[in-house]
Amino acid sequence: AGPDDHKSHQACADLAVLAATQEDAMPFEAMPADGIIGLGLSGLSVSAFSNFYSRLMDSSHGMLPEFGMLLGETSGTILFGGRASVDNVAAPLEWFPVLHPDEGFWQLEIVQVRVNGMVVEQCQHGCRAIVDSGSSHLGVQSDRRETILHSLQSALVSEGQCNGPDIQIDLPRGLTLTLAAGDYADASCTVQLGALHLHEPQPRGVLFSFGTNVIRRYYTTFDWEAARIGFARSEEHTSE
Repeated sequence: AGPDDHKSHQACADLAVLAATQEDAMPFEAMPADGIIGLGLSGLSVSAFSNFYSRLMDSSHGMLPEFGMLLGETSGTILFGGRASVDNVAAPLEWFPVLHPDEGFWQLEIVQVRVNGMVVEQCQHGCRAIVDSGSSHLGVQSDRRETILHSLQSALVSEGQCNGPDIQIDLPRGLTLTLAAGDYADASCTVQLGALHLHEPQPRGVLFSFGTNVIRRYYTTFDWEAARIGFARSEEHTSE
């Protein structure tokens, strides 16, 4: 695909495939898929031959070194080698460098986190977020979860639909990612904020994860070559 259209072309890549001969019923029995394609950076791969996007770029010519995700309420699109049409995004992409790309995660810096303008995480020792399309909601390391959870749940009310404060995640250079109550609460108006249980102390401050509730609100694209992440407000959410 070109940088601003959805035209498709075929591309092939030789890959190493790992097959499971036995799986636990939970959670695999409920999964609607037969396999997983990892899209992490090379640091997470067993070998260079096992990294899908690296192999795709090596085997294809003329492709933009990006993949991106546009998610709606019930469906979505993933774009390999191109970029979303201007009809699908409401603003130009804003780019942020990946922190420690050698670790393999698509992670970026957070300046602070606010709830309706009130700071609930100052990030005095730094904050970072890993973009995780395998999770459906926002996550924060477990020792910081209760403070943010209380500030959201205590102000959340149900009046036919969930009404509550916005979560505002401030990124460098002035961009703020905003999640409304409908993005972080379920049908019963219970806040869906995951706890990240870390096995060892984090020397680089507070860790968050951005799940599909963030990606659904913002077109998110990943630049493999430059190790950077881009965000643009999805056209679907501009009237909210």
